[in-house]
Amino acid sequence: MVAAPEIPGPRRGSSLRTAILLPLASLVLLGFAASWTLYVLASRASMGGVVERLVLETTAVLDARLSRILEAPRHVGITVAEFARQVEDPESSLDLFQRVFRAQLGKVPELNIAAIGFRDGEYAEAQRLGDGRILVGRAGRATGGALESWTCDEEGNPSELYATRPGYDPRTRPWYQRRAETRMPGWSSVYSYYSNQDLAVSAGYPVLAGGEVLAVVSVTTTLKGIHDFLNTMPQGRRGVLSILDREGRTIAVTGKYPVSLDGDGRLPAAEASGNSLLAKASPLLPLKVKPESSSLRFRLEGVRYIAGISELRNDEWDLGWRVVAILPESEFTERMTESDVRGGFVFLLLLSLALLVAWLTVDGLTEPLSQLEAAVRDLAFARFSEDSGGTVRALARRGDEIGRLAASFDNMRSSLLISFETLRSNLEEKEVLLKEVHHRVKNNLQVISSMLSIQAGEIEDPKALEAFAACQERILAMAFVHEGVYQSGLYTEVEMEEYLGRICSSLRWSRAAGGPRIDIRVDAREIRLPLSQAIPCGLIVNELAVNALKHAFPGERPGAVLVVLAREDPGYRLIVEDDGVGEAPSGTSVPGIGRTLVESLVSQLRGTVTAAARPDGSGLRVDIRFGPL
Repeated sequence: MVAAPEIPGPRRGSSLRTAILLPLASLVLLGFAASWTLYVLASRASMGGVVERLVLETTAVLDARLSRILEAPRHVGITVAEFARQVEDPESSLDLFQRVFRAQLGKVPELNIAAIGFRDGEYAEAQRLGDGRILVGRAGRATGGALESWTCDEEGNPSELYATRPGYDPRTRPWYQRRAETRMPGWSSVYSYYSNQDLAVSAGYPVLAGGEVLAVVSVTTTLKGIHDFLNTMPQGRRGVLSILDREGRTIAVTGKYPVSLDGDGRLPAAEASGNSLLAKASPLLPLKVKPESSSLRFRLEGVRYIAGISELRNDEWDLGWRVVAILPESEFTERMTESDVRGGFVFLLLLSLALLVAWLTVDGLTEPLSQLEAAVRDLAFARFSEDSGGTVRALARRGDEIGRLAASFDNMRSSLLISFETLRSNLEEKEVLLKEVHHRVKNNLQVISSMLSIQAGEIEDPKALEAFAACQERILAMAFVHEGVYQSGLYTEVEMEEYLGRICSSLRWSRAAGGPRIDIRVDAREIRLPLSQAIPCGLIVNELAVNALKHAFPGERPGAVLVVLAREDPGYRLIVEDDGVGEAPSGTSVPGIGRTLVESLVSQLRGTVTAAARPDGSGLRVDIRFGPL
C-alpha cells in the first residue's frame, strides 16, 4: 500500500495565541512608541541650543589655550627687546644674549627658538631640539658667516660644536625683513627653519637706535608644536580641531601629521587638508569671511555635524588666525542616546514580562486544542498510535466543551479505524491478486513460446521456422513486461532500462550466439513508462533489433546495435541504430510483417518514425518520437 504523503500542517496553537497576544502587544508597543517619540522630540529640541553652546565653548577653550601658547613668545620678545636696549654694546654681547635666551627657553616650554639678529649680520640664538635639549648658536664675523650650534654644560656655557651651516645671514630671514621694514612689532608669516625646514611662526620685535633698526628680536613656536597641542584635546578624537589663516589655509589640524607646504611653497588650503573631514566640510563653511563667534549645522555622508568658528582673541599683533572646531552631534548627544537605549531596554523588559504572563495564561487554553489538533493530523494520515488515542481519551474526560469535542472525535476515530482496517485488508488482497495475474500472464506467454518452440522442431521450411522464431520473440517481449511488474511491485510503470535490456539480452542469446561478435547496448536510464506505452516500445525494439541482426551484418561481419530511449520535451525519443551495411528498402527499413507491425505500434504510441543512415554515413538509424499519453 502506498502511504499518504507527509504534508506539514500549521503550527499548533499559533492562531489562537496570536489572536490573544497580538492585540495586547500592539497596544503596549503603540503606547510606548508614542510616549517615547514625544520624549525624544522634546529632548532633542531642548538640546539643540545646548549643543551649539557647547561647541562654541569648545572653540572658546581652544582659543584661550592657543592664545596662552602664542602669548609666551610675544612677551618673551618684548622682554628681550627691552633688555637689548639696556645693554651698552649689544652687538658685542652675543654670549650674554645666548645665556638669556637659553634661560627663557628653559622656563617656557612653548618656545622653540629665541634669537636676535643685528643690522651688521651678527646673530645669537638658543634652540630647543626635539629631545628637549637646548642648544646655543651664533653667526657672524667670528664664524665666517656660518651658523654654529653648540651644546651647553650645566652652567650654560657652550661646550661642544653640534652642527654648523654655512652662509647664514639673519637679515635675509622673513622674521627680520618684515620687522625691519615696518619698524613695528608683529607676527611673521609662516616660514621654514633654516636648520631643519620645520614650519614656524615668529613673534618679532625691532630694537631701534636713533630711529634706525639696530636689531630684531625673534621668538618662534613651530606649527608642529601647535599641531601636538591640538591633538592633546579630547574633542579632536571624534571630530576635527584646526587653526586657519585669513585665506582659509591650514596652520594646524588634528591628525597624524603636521601640515607641510604645497608645491607652490604655500600652506595647503582647507579643501586640500590632510584631514579628510576638514577637507570635505570646508566648502560648507565661511572660512574666508571674518567670523563672529558662530556655529553652523550640516550633514556630511549621513552624519550630522556642528561647526564652531571664532577669530583668535587677544590678537594684539594682528596674527589673524581662526579657530575651527567640527564635531559630530553624537559627541554631545551620546549620553542622551544612552538614556534612550536604557529606556528602550526597560520597555522591552516590561513588554517581555507582559507577553510571558499572557502566554502562560493562554497556554492553558491552547494546549488541549493543540493536542486534539495533533490527533486529527494523525488520523488524516492514517496513523492510529496509542499515544494519540490516549491523549484524546484523556481530553474526553474533561467536563467542558473541549471534553465533549474530544469525546465526539474519539467516537469518530474508532469508526474510522475499523473502516481503515477493512480497506487496508481489501487493498492487500487486491495487490496479491494483481501480482498473481501478472505472474500467470507471464507464465502463460512463456508456455505459448515453449509450444511454438516445440512445434518449430517439426518444421523443415526455413521461412516457416523464421516466422515461428519471430512470433516466439514477440511473445517473450510481452512476457518480460509482466515478469518485471510482479518482481518489482510497480503495477503502473515499467523500468525501461531493465525491460529493454532483457529483450536485447534474449536476442543476443538467440540470434547472435555462435555467429560474429555483435554487441547490443541499451541506454534508457531513469525512464519509466506505463504499461500501455512500455509494451509497444518493447515490441518495436524487438522488431528493429531482429532486423539489424538479420540484415545489417552479413557473413562474418562484426558490429554493434545501440538502443537509446530518452526524454525529449514534450515526450520521448527512441533510437535503434546499427553500424552495419546500410539502409534496407524504404520505409522503416523493416521488411514484411515486421514493417507493418512497427508502423502499427508507432501509430499506437501516436508517434512518428524516420529511417536514415547514421550521421557518419554508415549503418542505419531508426528514429521514433512519441509523447506522453
